[in-house]
Amino acid sequence: MTNQQNLNECDVLEKDTQSSAHHTETYPDFVSKSMEHYYGERVKKSWDGGHILQGKTPGPDSLIFSSNDYLHISKHPQLINTQITAMQKYGNGQMQSSVFLSDTSQLLSDCEQEFSSFLNYPSSLLTQSGWSANIGLIQALAKRDIPVYLDFYTHMSFWSGVKSTGAKPIPFAHNSIESLNKKLERHGPGIIAVDSLYSTIGTISPLKEYARLAKKYDCLLIVDESHSLGVFGPEGRGLVAQLSLTNQVDLITASLAKALSGRGGVIAGKKRLIEYLRYSSLPSIFSSALLPHDLAGFTTSINIIKKEEWRRTKLHANAHYLRETLSNHKINLGGSQSQIIPLLAGNETNTIWLRNELESEAIFGAVFCAPATPKNKSLIRLSVSANHELDHLEKVINCLSKLAKLKPELPFFKKGLLDL
Repeated sequence: MTNQQNLNECDVLEKDTQSSAHHTETYPDFVSKSMEHYYGERVKKSWDGGHILQGKTPGPDSLIFSSNDYLHISKHPQLINTQITAMQKYGNGQMQSSVFLSDTSQLLSDCEQEFSSFLNYPSSLLTQSGWSANIGLIQALAKRDIPVYLDFYTHMSFWSGVKSTGAKPIPFAHNSIESLNKKLERHGPGIIAVDSLYSTIGTISPLKEYARLAKKYDCLLIVDESHSLGVFGPEGRGLVAQLSLTNQVDLITASLAKALSGRGGVIAGKKRLIEYLRYSSLPSIFSSALLPHDLAGFTTSINIIKKEEWRRTKLHANAHYLRETLSNHKINLGGSQSQIIPLLAGNETNTIWLRNELESEAIFGAVFCAPATPKNKSLIRLSVSANHELDHLEKVINCLSKLAKLKPELPFFKKGLLDL
């Protein structure tokens, strides 16, 4: 028997064992029904036995449009050296179970002060992630039945925070001042929570109008700057700073795993409010402290972002070129105004097809499907970065022109209007 035959028999035996184990698993009925729906409706029917989030593995020459490292600083020598130095000096700290028990409190304090200066807010609170920042502050601020006004596309972390505290979610139409105003008239004072730049479709919030409504209806205004921090505003300080709204936006939050190329989150606001959140937000209290090299890295990332303006310039030039060229060829970009460009596929079957076709050309975007998008509104997100060159963008354009002819019925391709 050959080695290959042995391997084939082992594969069959392993599959039989897994299949047998699957059939002997027993769970409460409500768990079994949820699993049956996942494996039956999504995996078998929508995904044809495959997985919508598991495509090809990128090769060394692949074009990566799935990364949030917009300014391409994740491998910056200065950032890497700073983190290595911090690890050599502090190790991983003492692995404290809470931020306020951290043995690197001075390093934490210095880093938070750095963020306060960068964001031009009196005080900042570093958290374990952007998710922790948003869900924690909503949990701490939105008491039961308090209305929380959420844009239809506001990040799921805000929605989850509302659910966790029993507050009243009040959704309004995406970027619609009229819709929000009607909801405010009906439900009264509460919290308005929006993204400045929406992570799935790349649209930008009308923040000035939201600030006006927040003041008119006595609401707390929270803006998530995750995808605009580092990318927009003077020295990359974000859209709130670019629009001179710092004094009108009560709190800004951000994931630091985007342009800052780190691991953590931040909340910035006035001192008394941040102090209250520090000792009231459950994720802040009960999550492990950030590690020393995380903190050292954030400070360095801020310095790189402030000083190396060329990265932002190139990023915006790349994003503008790709958006304009695709739009000129009558391709529907879903209203994107940023470095995030959605390819609207519709149902999950179409999304898998589009993913496979792009990956066959060595172009890798990020798949977004339910629950990250509404049902049957799945998409492939292309995230442009400062690392992309003109020929990379041209390859995307040429690829999409071919795909439009193969499947013009996709929402991404406006039927009969493509002329490439």
